[in-house]
Amino acid sequence: MPCPARKRLDHTIPAFAEWDATYFLTICCISRGMNTLCRTERAIEIFQSVQFYESLGKWSVRMMVLMPDHLHALVDFPFWGDMSRIVGDWKRYLS
Repeated sequence: MPCPARKRLDHTIPAFAEWDATYFLTICCISRGMNTLCRTERAIEIFQSVQFYESLGKWSVRMMVLMPDHLHALVDFPFWGDMSRIVGDWKRYLS
């Protein structure tokens, strides 16, 4: 059974959000249905990149769970941060 096609979602912080809100993120791989992320080497790279971005003060990741073709994370962004830009930059850095 093929995985459903994902639509692009709005990744901006809503105006009504509190400055100290925690966001639930889901990030999917382009190749759906394959085990892309749950490999030891890949997982190490992902978690090291998360720690690097935390050391830069770009975000605070409370929790991250890797699934075969996507990840889930609970993330805090600084009040001055642009969530969409930070996540996009992280994805480019990781790739």
